[in-house]
Amino acid sequence: MQRFSRYGWWSAAFVAMILLAFVSRQLGLDARSSSHSIDDWSIVELADELNRMGVRVQLRSTQQNGTVGQTAFLTFTDKNWRSLNALKKDSRHIHEWRGVLFCERVGERDATHLTNQWGNHCLAVGPFLFYGDAELLRQVRDALTPFAPATAL
Repeated sequence: MQRFSRYGWWSAAFVAMILLAFVSRQLGLDARSSSHSIDDWSIVELADELNRMGVRVQLRSTQQNGTVGQTAFLTFTDKNWRSLNALKKDSRHIHEWRGVLFCERVGERDATHLTNQWGNHCLAVGPFLFYGDAELLRQVRDALTPFAPATAL
């Protein structure tokens, strides 16, 4: 019976680590997200996590220059910056929000004035406040519930 040489064991261990990394990435077991609290996520990280969890959204800036700060749109539509920014956060215009969410990272700030204004078309999850399409709100709530309790307002 032939024994593995020291180099054989190192090679086998190296191949096993590569396979483990590949399989964990394919299954969505990304170590960065599991050790990173939703309270520390930026809006960019939020969009990445949603996409990883199967909520396929594109991140669109609320600013014309494309910078993503504390607010952004999450959408699966092809609406451009001008169309997105023309949307009114008013229940009379909610039909125009199909496939679009406005997202604001409010952090620990009191957002009661916004939730009162937006009524039942908004959702708060962790440090994020969302307004828009009811179906997309439901998908976001379902995806993010394991990270923080959602509050439908």
